Amino acid sequence: MDKIVLKEPTRTTPFIKLDYDHGLIEFKGKLTPENCSDLFDPIIQWIDEYIDHPLDKTELNIQLEYFNTRSSIYLLDIFRKFESLTDKNRKIIINWICESDDFDMIEAGEDYQAIINIPINIIEFN
Repeated sequence: MDKIVLKEPTRTTPFIKLDYDHGLIEFKGKLTPENCSDLFDPIIQWIDEYIDHPLDKTELNIQLEYFNTRSSIYLLDIFRKFESLTDKNRKIIINWICESDDFDMIEAGEDYQAIINIPINIIEFN
C-alpha cells in the first residue's frame, strides 16, 4: 500500500498522513473543505484497503483546530470502519489531541467517544 502524505495544509484542509508501514493515520489543522468528497474519497479508499490487510496495531492521531459538520460525518465513518478491527483482535488507538482551553474540541472528542466502541484518548495540551 502506498503512503499518502498531504504535506501542505491549507486554510481549509489539514496535514494528512496515511502510513501503512507504521499503522499511522494523522490529521492536523483545520478541516473545512468545500467539497468533502474530493478530500475524503481517496482517504476512505485507502482506509478500506488498510482494513483488508491491517497491522496488529493502528494509531489515529486527530489534532484539529476546527472541523465542519460534513467533515464530522466523515470522521465518524472513519472511526466506525476501525471498530471492525477490534473484532479481529487488532489494537486501535485513537488520540484526540486538542488545546486544554478548547472546550468545543474536547466536547467533540467526548461525543465521538460516546458513539463508537473504541476508547478515545483525549489528550489536552497548553
